[in-house]
Amino acid sequence: MDRPTDPVVRLASYGSFTTSVPRACPLCAKRARHARSVTATSVATTHATQMTEESDAPTTADAPTFMSFITLSTFPSLAANLSKLNLRNQGFVQVPAEVWACEQLTQLDIGGNPVTALEGIQALGKLRIFFATGCKLGPVLPPDGPLAQLRSLTMLSIADNGLRVLDGAALPASLEWLIAKQNQLAEVRNAHRLCRVRKLGLAHNQLNTEMVRAL
Repeated sequence: MDRPTDPVVRLASYGSFTTSVPRACPLCAKRARHARSVTATSVATTHATQMTEESDAPTTADAPTFMSFITLSTFPSLAANLSKLNLRNQGFVQVPAEVWACEQLTQLDIGGNPVTALEGIQALGKLRIFFATGCKLGPVLPPDGPLAQLRSLTMLSIADNGLRVLDGAALPASLEWLIAKQNQLAEVRNAHRLCRVRKLGLAHNQLNTEMVRAL
């Protein structure tokens, strides 16, 4: 998969994000300069941040500019244009409300955070790729819940979430790529909802052959 060309901004406290605003935009450049001066003490590294679940999963580009998480609230116009946001391993138990306000997001990674619910994610109508690996969404996802309402979502990882049931009614029918490995899955429901899935990862679960064939 080609590497994204959008400029990426790393949040010193909460991962990294990519904005779809062109780098040449004078207003954004001014804001970025201001943010760098405000958060100079929090700058730690300029290494790239990856959003990776499998070898063919998308990755973010290098992160040349740094901000603290408060910037997302301070500059609403910047948040309004974010397209990719990486919040892996930040330790929060609830996704910050500011994230659900980023309505232009197409890629989101909240993996490694002990999140138990996704209420609010339905506001991200353009989201296509969502990684929630290693969260605490189990033992079941709610049927017709927030995830099921993401009609643009095509790629999803819910691996390692303590899930016991894989319920198609809890997932969007638009899915083409689903990774649900390393759970405790022992039951499949509403498999017809997953008829578009072309890549399916179910390793390290408790499903028998008949259950897998139903998918």
